Amino acid sequence: MTEYVLGRECEEPFVIPQSATAVSRQHARVTIDDNKNWTLEDLGSPNGTFIRGDNGQLVRVSRVSITPDTFIVLGGENVKGCSFYARHLLTPKNYTEDFYHIRDIKENFEKRLNRQEKKAKYIKWGTTGLSAIALIGSMFFTDPAGTILFLRLSSLVTVITGLAYDPINARKKIKEQETLFMQCPNPACHNTLSANDVKNLHCPRCKAQ
Repeated sequence: MTEYVLGRECEEPFVIPQSATAVSRQHARVTIDDNKNWTLEDLGSPNGTFIRGDNGQLVRVSRVSITPDTFIVLGGENVKGCSFYARHLLTPKNYTEDFYHIRDIKENFEKRLNRQEKKAKYIKWGTTGLSAIALIGSMFFTDPAGTILFLRLSSLVTVITGLAYDPINARKKIKEQETLFMQCPNPACHNTLSANDVKNLHCPRCKAQ
């Protein structure tokens, strides 16, 4: 079994800078057992140990099973904390796999955006079609009540669709969520990577690659 104790007083496998004041002297422990099972444990730190959830938000943990792809945050996701992918414990001077992982994440978000764009088009076409049918149908009624009914149906379809699905807001949420994952994998760097940075597998601020 391999064990790593992380904190400002610990120097294995990488040094956490003293400027990371939200990180305790002995903050957390990561163990890898003989079956390659990874476990992250908080050591009673006042500022907490976190992992990034599937939605990009940080989740505070006390003890949890993790994988090499787990994004760990000690103390908080800011200059006073320290964050890194778990695999960085094994390769503290190499960020290649981390950048490939981030690129895969970005590609998945791009696929989500493409699906959202298609969904928006289908809904637009469907709404337009139903409204057109209602409008045309109203022209065949000599009874004013029937005409009004079809026109109201057209308006109702448009309103319900607008309330149930906002394509602009949906796209915005996906982009905001994507940004949460685009952080440089270097524990000493808190740069948000651009699309070009991810494509080039490189952080222009700290030169990690």
